[in-house]
Amino acid sequence: MTTFGRRRSDFNKGNTDIPLFKNVVYRFDSALSSSKQAKLKALLDDNGATHFDENDMEIDNADAPSESSVTHVICARDPFVNSEEGDLENQGDAPPFTVKPSWVEVAVENGFVHEEKYHSPRIDKFFSGTVVTCTGLPKNDQEVIYGCTLAVGGQYRLDLDRDVTHLVALAPHGAMYEKAIKSQKIKVVLPHYFEECFRLRRRVREDLYLFPNPPMFAEAGSSKKEEVQTQNPGSCGNELIHAFPSSNATFPAPKEKFLKGHCIYFDSDIVVKQESREQVVTALQEAGAKVADEYSPEVTVAIVKFRGSEMYLKACKDNKEVASLWWVYNTLARGRYESPLTTLVDYPSPNGGIPGMQNYVITVSGYRGVARDFLRRIVIALGASFTPSYNAAVTHLIAMSKDSAKYRTARHNRKVVVNHLWLEECFQTWSDLPPSDDRYVHFPGAEILSEIVGQTRLEKENVDVWWQDTEKKPGVVPLNPQSSRGIVSFSDFDRGSVRSTSATSSSMPKSPSDKGVQVHRPRQAAVDASQNLQDVFVPDMNAYQKEKSKGPSKRSRESSAETKGKRKESARSESSEDVEMREATQPVQKRSRKGLVREPSPAKEPSPAKEPSPAKERSPAKEHSPAKEHSQESTAQRDERLPTPEERTEEEGNHEESKPTITHPKIATTGIELKSDEKSGIRRLGGQVTNNITAADFLIVEDHVLRTTKFLCAVNLGIPILTVQWVRHSLAKHEWITNTEAYLVKDEEAESKFKFRLSESLTVARSQLVQPRRGASHGTWLEDYEVIILEPSKVALLKEVIETAGGKVANKASTTRRLKEATTSDDQPQLLVLSSPQEKEKWTEYEKKGIVIYDIELVIVGTLRQRLDPEEFRLN
Repeated sequence: MTTFGRRRSDFNKGNTDIPLFKNVVYRFDSALSSSKQAKLKALLDDNGATHFDENDMEIDNADAPSESSVTHVICARDPFVNSEEGDLENQGDAPPFTVKPSWVEVAVENGFVHEEKYHSPRIDKFFSGTVVTCTGLPKNDQEVIYGCTLAVGGQYRLDLDRDVTHLVALAPHGAMYEKAIKSQKIKVVLPHYFEECFRLRRRVREDLYLFPNPPMFAEAGSSKKEEVQTQNPGSCGNELIHAFPSSNATFPAPKEKFLKGHCIYFDSDIVVKQESREQVVTALQEAGAKVADEYSPEVTVAIVKFRGSEMYLKACKDNKEVASLWWVYNTLARGRYESPLTTLVDYPSPNGGIPGMQNYVITVSGYRGVARDFLRRIVIALGASFTPSYNAAVTHLIAMSKDSAKYRTARHNRKVVVNHLWLEECFQTWSDLPPSDDRYVHFPGAEILSEIVGQTRLEKENVDVWWQDTEKKPGVVPLNPQSSRGIVSFSDFDRGSVRSTSATSSSMPKSPSDKGVQVHRPRQAAVDASQNLQDVFVPDMNAYQKEKSKGPSKRSRESSAETKGKRKESARSESSEDVEMREATQPVQKRSRKGLVREPSPAKEPSPAKEPSPAKERSPAKEHSPAKEHSQESTAQRDERLPTPEERTEEEGNHEESKPTITHPKIATTGIELKSDEKSGIRRLGGQVTNNITAADFLIVEDHVLRTTKFLCAVNLGIPILTVQWVRHSLAKHEWITNTEAYLVKDEEAESKFKFRLSESLTVARSQLVQPRRGASHGTWLEDYEVIILEPSKVALLKEVIETAGGKVANKASTTRRLKEATTSDDQPQLLVLSSPQEKEKWTEYEKKGIVIYDIELVIVGTLRQRLDPEEFRLN
């Protein structure tokens, strides 16, 4: 039997005179870049291999290799996914073998060739090219790792041989460990890495598990762990998925003609503005492709909108590749050719949803940027309804980790909670899969799931059923008209440059050709909420900045030394801020309040949540009924939230009930300076005066609503806000007055202007309060949002407000990354950029990326209302 190349056994015997690639006749897959082919050709030819190239065949040369003599096809893509290479995959022991480029590169490095099956480009062989050994692990664990590695395309060794790529260890010691660390080419990982890979059936990021200091073992909150976990938060951790097509998209200059030999045809249902079409055509031509005006035998790739369309069926029967418009953008961004089956969105979507899923209302938690947008579009393509926030109608939560308020609330309310694999595999198989699979309910955290978004690929069997026998093709139902800003296809531009149902930015004009196209609109409640325009005010928070700069810098309790560092701010200085706020009224047209998010019932304060019984669960269809949306909204505040300690101890519906005894209250103040004897009296009664609002039990003000950082943080944290009379009357009685109802701040003028009720906002804040495993408690109305503040003077003032609302203020590095991603969500963007009308010169680079700019009032007024009203405060 013919052997190909110098094998490991030959090398171990010292038979190095055998050519490394003896008897190997190879050819390259056309998808490999020319530069990659040149490098591999040099390695192969220098070590005894023969190249077959049909373009360079010499007619009179009898010794030239023929196509039938090819023994190896060097291919970087799965031959089962790519039809033109599909007949080359050989799972037996006879040629031609299809191998990855690593088969060549590793052979040159090691001095011998591996068996071809261990370098297969097949998708399911995701450990192809990996050679593993273990140290310090129990024998049973080693056997499991070795067996699973073999099953997914890898190899194992019992010793630290020269071709080992990974050493699995539990601790950083031992001879094998020291040798591997010094070698620098062997990666030493925790066994948890392999466990995650086997469980998810994907290759996950290694950096969390790498010795000598695995971040996965770092202490909670350590800079090492946080640095690794947030390298690329929320994005797709691979190069397959890029931003959804938009009319203002730009394309990187191609390094080579990677589309040479391809002819691309756009079907008539792909309607693109002339300017955008010219950009796309130019980019494709620069990459070496030809763009055809008519369908012909020359066409290699047909861009169509839906599976099942006339052009789709014709192209499939003609053995052409069919792809979506997103494939065009992904291909140009990748800089290489990939089959349209490589990702779920590269292939045309069905014209409808999966039967049964039209009753699902799905929201997403933890995934951000391109990953979130990808999942949102998959949800709607499945026929389900997408909502950006958790509400009563939600039936399914797609979660990235367990560390979110959405996750805890959904589990508490017995919703279906799964990771994104369930969503992707439902689309892959076009079926409503049971969510009980262990892989679907696994939440490893640390951005691991977000990194593998988009790696689920379509198999030929998944798509052949759509055209080979149209009578047996999978069923579809019309897409849900209540889908939130529905997208019916992966072949639509995002900003109106084709017949698109997406409505991400009203600043971009829609094409006239959009007429007559079916548009999937959001639920009526969402429409009403977005139309709810209210008064806009210009913030003035300088008074609090003075207060904070003059106050104690320590976060510890005030001591007897406070008299030396006493703040000089007067009550009048801060109250003047409030006067200025009240005079800044700008009347705006008033709209209906129906359907507002998190709007409590004004008639009755929510009662403590009760554990819902399965019998009382509303059906998905009823939950989603637009007609009942408003009536259910306030009910959701009672039924859909976790009970808090405050709710378990207070009877909110009856203010006449006696309150729990107050013994050692921590008191913060804003807008008022307590006198020395008042502070002393507080200490005598067992209380403490603190400048740290997050540690306070009560916030004391004069008698009205303020817009200081302390006041806004107190609202986010649900801290009772009382008038100073409560302190003075308690001191006069020599005991704390437990019934604080009479001392709650009531400011009808401010509440009318800002369209909120302080008591209701505090109730909502308490009901949404989250106590994470690490760090301080916080609200949730800004959870999953990253905020960029373009006015440096406002960063320090708003940072704590945003964080107590569950959001995060972007630093310089994060801002640069988000600008590069330039991805936002349609309804409530995960990225919030705040500025003021006077700072327009700072908007340019953001507007070029299509990013919406919001007034800083979005956060200030949003805190008072405990909800996000983005459309009201949009500046561009």
